[in-house]
Amino acid sequence: MSGKIINIVGNESIVHTAGFGVSLSIALAQSFSEKSFALIDGYIDSGRIAPSVLNVSINKTIADVHAYIGKMNPDLLKGYFEKVLPNLEMIASVRDSDEKEKLTPGKYLLFLSKISEAFDYTVLLSENSSSIYSIESFDKSSLILYFMNNNVASANNFKYFLDKLRDNKIYIGKLFIVLRKSGNSGLSKEMVEEYTNMPVISEMDMDDETFISSINLGKSPLSQRGNKFSLAVFGFAKQLVQEGEKFDEEEESIFASVDDSIEDEERQEETKNAQEAKSDSDLLFEVKNRINERLFEELNVANIDFGEDSPEKKKELIKNTRRAIENLMVEENITFDKNVREQMVLEILDNVLGFGPLEKFLRDESVTEIMVNGPDNVYIEKGGKLTFSGERFASNQQLMTIIERIVMPLGRRIDESSPIVDARLPDGSRVNAIIKPLSLIGPVLTIRKFSTKKLEFDDLVKFGSATTEMGKFLDICVKLRKNVIVSGGTGSGKTTLLNIVSSFIYPDERVVTIEDSAELKLPQKHVVSLETRPPNIEGEGEISIRRLVINSLRMRPDRIVVGETRGAEALDMLQAMNTGHDGSATTIHSNSPTDCIGRMVTLVMYAGMDLPEKAIIEQIASAVDIIVQTSRLSDGSRKITHISEVIGIKDGKIVINDIFKFEQTGIDSSTGKIKGKFACKEFPTFWDQVAKHGLDDDKSIFKNK
Repeated sequence: MSGKIINIVGNESIVHTAGFGVSLSIALAQSFSEKSFALIDGYIDSGRIAPSVLNVSINKTIADVHAYIGKMNPDLLKGYFEKVLPNLEMIASVRDSDEKEKLTPGKYLLFLSKISEAFDYTVLLSENSSSIYSIESFDKSSLILYFMNNNVASANNFKYFLDKLRDNKIYIGKLFIVLRKSGNSGLSKEMVEEYTNMPVISEMDMDDETFISSINLGKSPLSQRGNKFSLAVFGFAKQLVQEGEKFDEEEESIFASVDDSIEDEERQEETKNAQEAKSDSDLLFEVKNRINERLFEELNVANIDFGEDSPEKKKELIKNTRRAIENLMVEENITFDKNVREQMVLEILDNVLGFGPLEKFLRDESVTEIMVNGPDNVYIEKGGKLTFSGERFASNQQLMTIIERIVMPLGRRIDESSPIVDARLPDGSRVNAIIKPLSLIGPVLTIRKFSTKKLEFDDLVKFGSATTEMGKFLDICVKLRKNVIVSGGTGSGKTTLLNIVSSFIYPDERVVTIEDSAELKLPQKHVVSLETRPPNIEGEGEISIRRLVINSLRMRPDRIVVGETRGAEALDMLQAMNTGHDGSATTIHSNSPTDCIGRMVTLVMYAGMDLPEKAIIEQIASAVDIIVQTSRLSDGSRKITHISEVIGIKDGKIVINDIFKFEQTGIDSSTGKIKGKFACKEFPTFWDQVAKHGLDDDKSIFKNK
């Protein structure tokens, strides 16, 4: 869930602005009982104004939980709110200005981002335009309502506020004026719009005598439902939510996003002025999108043959598309300098023929993972650390076009009836996409890049992920036909390590690999690669990993390598390992060798064979020889933390001996890197087999044994 933030700021007395914001939140909650609402007092310099207006005591503030915000989920943070109505809850930022030191702008913004996931609508009362807290919150808000008096002084203050937004690159298309009427005198709505060149979304007839007396009595300003102010607030509340519902259906609304155009002729001049105030990057973004849209229409991109199998056809397509882009740039009267125009051409080519804003990350070998959380949030992983890229898509539709471009050549589909898909790029990179109705923030795309450089164990040693001795030991284990399980968490490098371990298999053996999305690239010549198939549009025709494992037994394999075991196929793998297909390997999602055993027991139970746990444990102890645990540590580094031997059963439990283990000794204070050493803990029980198989039984690899 990702709710909308309605940010309320004004240049009038803080009591009037807060009174309007409090009244709006109450009107919203009372008008739409099926939705959830939050009221956040963001008056950080002044201290809790909204609780005073409502005469509500505050037990906790955002400042009270500042140290824990990053570690708490939205539901836990929601527990610190005070209930005002059954569907309206409130919290203040600080009790007084002395608490401001506790609450940094970063923590404040993180709180807003998290808590907006817990409510349909959040009404945020912001202090003023110059506060860094407010500036940051304006950028994250869906709607900014500026509450002002109908006089020239207030209009001039609004212009100052508008300049502040432009200086800080805040999109002014989500800014609207709420006009406080003062009797029959003052500027009219039309005069304010003409003077400020910005729209007035609502007028509030706020009678001071009624308004202030209600607050002094500790009552809501809406307590007298028949007055003009109450009628105006309730009418405006209904307008906000009804327009918001239209926006959810991708129709034009007052919650319009940065990519929505304003077609109304009466606001053309406003649009022109807003364009002039935008930065060069915003202008470039809009021009690119405009040309991009025209190009899609004129070239009928959806039906283009991209020439994937013909380099010459691909080259010709790029040439023709470039010519079309340059012609459109002439028509659009693009006046940027030559270098900027060339960059625009390349980026539009990426959009039309490639994967848009993701292309440069796909080309960058230092980027290992790309995560797209809706069109405006693209994150990348470099060196094990996640960073915000600053790139964005023009719209949900552009992002969906990229996703469809990835999955369609593979015969897969993604739509509301099938909103999750696993796929791969031509270079082997793993792709996962999830869309509405499962994703509430728009299309989500995750790409784990396939390294163009084939990694060897020596590379792991160079990275500090393992030692040469560990590599020699695993090489011997594979050649002795030991069954190996590579265990690890998400992103810990399980598949990479499985690929390296499998490369130790003798070159004359027949290897069958089984995966959801083919990633394994083994150097042996006699490799049969199998890939699962999802169900078709009628829900039929699915081929699962389990079915492929069973079928592989009829293919006379010397070894079976399964990309990841995560279901009932665990039973079939164990049976294969126990019936002449030793030397096989797979990965499993778990956090330690002990957890790996427990996870396998659970997965075997998925097979529905109703086997007693004792029998399952005996199967595992008999089949699994070596567990290699890989982990991504807190500093972003990946290490093989355990190489363990399964040696039998004792007291009904599987006994595991750690042969090698990474022992953490501390953290380098200057770099933040984890310090530690790889140690040999136990001597393998099967070492007497090494010499019998003609392998080098050099015991020096177990240095301290």
